Amino acid sequence: MPERLQAKRRQLTRREKEFLKHRITGKSLKDSAIAAGYSPNYAQQAGSQAMERIREKAPELFTRVGLDDESYILKHLVPLLEATEIKVFCYNGKPIYSRPLPALNVRARMVELIADLKGLRVKEQEKQRSGIKVLIVNEAHRPPNRSTPPIDVSGMPEPAQS
Repeated sequence: MPERLQAKRRQLTRREKEFLKHRITGKSLKDSAIAAGYSPNYAQQAGSQAMERIREKAPELFTRVGLDDESYILKHLVPLLEATEIKVFCYNGKPIYSRPLPALNVRARMVELIADLKGLRVKEQEKQRSGIKVLIVNEAHRPPNRSTPPIDVSGMPEPAQS
């Protein structure tokens, strides 16, 4: 297939662009498809198909505009690891001193994000829970005729009698 034709197929069509414009505003697949000019009779299906075609084209489109993974990390994430913020100190409502300081909350969030992306953190719901359960039985609630079996505590000293 000629390279020019392949490049043309990788670009979004007019309808796909229009569809995305309406999707971004929060419209449903069906409403976005209708607004983009797809038939109302098959709008839901047309919207789903348009989203799939856009997903297929998206990686190459992102690369062309510099939003591939490597560029995104280098341009946006790495600089935030060295983020600073200006702290202004005031007295009686008047600024008396300002200075750039490390933006520790931003830096910490970036470290967390990178750890999440690399799979280095365990999410709260994925953490293993301890298998130990403590059950306290109040002897007063046991049936009166039930005998309690002896507990074997080999090697344990006898309790002191008072």
